Amino acid sequence: MTRLMKSAILCCIFSSLLACNGASAQGGLDGLYLMTRMSGSSLETATYFFHNGMLVKNPVGSSRAFDANAERASHPNDVGSYKLQGGQLTLAFPNDTRTAKFETMNGGFGWDAGIFSPVEIFKPGTTLDGTFSGGNSVGGGAVMASSTIVFHPNGTYDNGMVNSFDSKSDKSEVSGGSQSSEHGRYRIDGTALRMTPDGGKETVYTTFPWDDGTPGPAPRAVYLGGNMMTRTK
Repeated sequence: MTRLMKSAILCCIFSSLLACNGASAQGGLDGLYLMTRMSGSSLETATYFFHNGMLVKNPVGSSRAFDANAERASHPNDVGSYKLQGGQLTLAFPNDTRTAKFETMNGGFGWDAGIFSPVEIFKPGTTLDGTFSGGNSVGGGAVMASSTIVFHPNGTYDNGMVNSFDSKSDKSEVSGGSQSSEHGRYRIDGTALRMTPDGGKETVYTTFPWDDGTPGPAPRAVYLGGNMMTRTK
């Protein structure tokens, strides 16, 4: 993902944030939020689920039936608590506790150089119909992974993945890559997308629909386990 694309995503998120009316603007934090933060040339994204003083980073279960014990069993270091007092928000996890100024925005909030935007949740029984693409890069683009997923309304999917690398030095340049494909079934359970490849094991990703304001069929994008997959068809 290029720096220009990262900046564009941040602008879309910030614009959407200012246009909506989320829980934090009304005095409560309960709900699922997308956090975006620029760190040098990298765009950091994560999801945070706030619920009655409890906090889960990148939840793997469905927020419709929140199960704190299941979240702890899956990723104990990402389950903690939060406290908002005197204009300061404290997020406490087993290995990390941070306190920073809480800045209310219309529909979300700012904290520790990050923008927290409330997100919608898929309705029960939702299936997808479309092609979505996304990816990420490491080391300034030296290593890149991209994925194009075709979701079918019958609950099946086709996933095409491309991995490439490009290493340069004063004396040589080495590049290469690989391609792979996958077919399977998927099921959306609130904020959990369960994908099971043919003959393989189920993987659960945090997910939610995203509207970037562009015209066309909804959703315009789907958040999938750390990547914003944008609709291409």
